[in-house]
Amino acid sequence: MSKQARADMLVLFLCLFAGILGGILIVGCNMIIQAKTDVENVKNELTIISELKSQINQLKEDIKRIDEQIQPQYIPETEETITPEEIKDPAGISRGAQRPEPIKMKVTAYDLSFQSCRKYPDHPEYGITASGTRVKEWHTIAAGPELAFGTRVFIPYFQDKPNKGIFTVEDRGSAIKNGCIDIYMPDYEDCMEFGVRELEVYILN
Repeated sequence: MSKQARADMLVLFLCLFAGILGGILIVGCNMIIQAKTDVENVKNELTIISELKSQINQLKEDIKRIDEQIQPQYIPETEETITPEEIKDPAGISRGAQRPEPIKMKVTAYDLSFQSCRKYPDHPEYGITASGTRVKEWHTIAAGPELAFGTRVFIPYFQDKPNKGIFTVEDRGSAIKNGCIDIYMPDYEDCMEFGVRELEVYILN
């Protein structure tokens, strides 16, 4: 083979190699550009998701404020009501009301943990009682159907608490039957410590 033929073959080989290398570079550049585009798309999607979360949180706050403003008004079953002071001093009871007798009831406690209410904080009915009110410490209790919503009860065991032992029936529960009361407490550990007790209860209205 002559020198000229060898030179031609070398040039041809170099051209072929350069073409292959150029193709690889073009493909690599396209892949890099596509990767950058994908990254930008992901960033945009994350931004949209973050904005949606903010809007959802704002909506939850708005719903919470509305729930706190709208509370159902209870109508007592009887016109006459009796206070814990009147229970201790029967002479102060009006003629139209009979002095209630204490009854023994099984008393437990519940909180807003998933174990108790089977709802997470993002649930629209989280913290809302069966009567439509929002649970309140030293106020809300769940009871069986024998006690209508709005019924006030006096539990002497709690007479030294901020509510002086007076609670209002505002909730129900699948495990709460007649003869049972479930008191709302904000702390799970307090509920566990309270456990199950048999206490005297007075029905005030």
